[in-house]
Amino acid sequence: SDSSKPTHPSSSTPSYRTCPYCKARLPPGASKCPKCKKRI
Repeated sequence: SDSSKPTHPSSSTPSYRTCPYCKARLPPGASKCPKCKKRI
């Protein structure tokens, strides 16, 4: 049973942000994506 998993994880704010270009995880205070180097 998956009852222990959250049913709507997107409804809660994630603890990290993702790059809008390559979807990589971003450090909390990043101004550039560490993966694709684009300004975010």
